[in-house]
Amino acid sequence: MAIEKVHLRKLLQLFGMKQNKLVSQLRRDILQSLKGGEGRDFYTPFWADVKQHVIGEKTLSVSVAERVEKSDQRKRRYPELEKGFLEWWNEKRRWINEPFEFLDQSVRGVYTVEDPELTVKLENMLSLKIGDNAHRIIYPYFNREPALTEQLARQGLFVLSRGITQYKDVDFRIVDLTRSRSFSVQDLPFQGDEEESFIANYQRVRDLWFELLEQY
Repeated sequence: MAIEKVHLRKLLQLFGMKQNKLVSQLRRDILQSLKGGEGRDFYTPFWADVKQHVIGEKTLSVSVAERVEKSDQRKRRYPELEKGFLEWWNEKRRWINEPFEFLDQSVRGVYTVEDPELTVKLENMLSLKIGDNAHRIIYPYFNREPALTEQLARQGLFVLSRGITQYKDVDFRIVDLTRSRSFSVQDLPFQGDEEESFIANYQRVRDLWFELLEQY
């Protein structure tokens, strides 16, 4: 992971970590970066299966069983995420009182900061159109720990709304899949300090990254 170009979900995870865990995680990330890249995202296959489940092309439990059979590394985490997503999805479908459809076009964007240098990648969302005019742009938070706090969720929603401008602030959701909890600006209205707080968190993590990098 290059600290100046990173996925939003990764930053939210780092921002929420206690110092000792943050140091350990950054050391792992630095070593991976020095070896030549991030590698394939562990969660990408699971989220692809979620999308297939939502549009009715495959059952998530079947997909997860197949994924686990192919890799023992998934045997604990994928069933946990399956349970978390289905609890959230089956409950939250109540807000879909109109027909909905999966948006085929890729919804993505970037949020940039000039000082300190940062490009936040906003990718791989579950994007739905509800009725004629409404949308839900759902961004997943996969990590078991730390839990996504309201403060960090608000910062994440701010970044999504500023990096993907073709949708309204109210269209975005961040879902903590482990805890079957979603966050929106309806629940967490912006307070005006989101950008400042986000950049301060990033500066803290960035400074530590480069401090640790000097040891390698």
